[in-house]
Amino acid sequence: MQSIAQRYSDYLKSPQWRRIRRLVLRRDRGRCRSCGRRAWQVHHGSYAPEVMEGRDLSKLFAICGTCHLAATFTVTGARRPASEVLEMAAALNEPAPRIVKAKRVGKPKTRRPKLDIEGIRALSQRYAEGRMR
Repeated sequence: MQSIAQRYSDYLKSPQWRRIRRLVLRRDRGRCRSCGRRAWQVHHGSYAPEVMEGRDLSKLFAICGTCHLAATFTVTGARRPASEVLEMAAALNEPAPRIVKAKRVGKPKTRRPKLDIEGIRALSQRYAEGRMR
């Protein structure tokens, strides 16, 4: 018998999920519902059967990797409890914010380093203080 984690991993590799993910990213114009930057991930606000089968896309949100970490983990690095996940899903259930890009002056930006546990804590703290938007 497969574990839940293995079944979810198989689901994320399926053609069905790729189709659902593409629809959600297109609906949200490829922008993170939290910060407005480019989104490449989709956050599940619910794991109900109709959401997992793609019949209800209202609980799926385009999100960038940075905001996805903040939405999934607390300041201590532990997974968020279900009550907080629902609260975050409600906060994400708004149109994606628009970003006005300024002209780049000077040296080009360097690539952002991957977040470690301290980076996740800092992002979660920003979310808790209401500074994610």
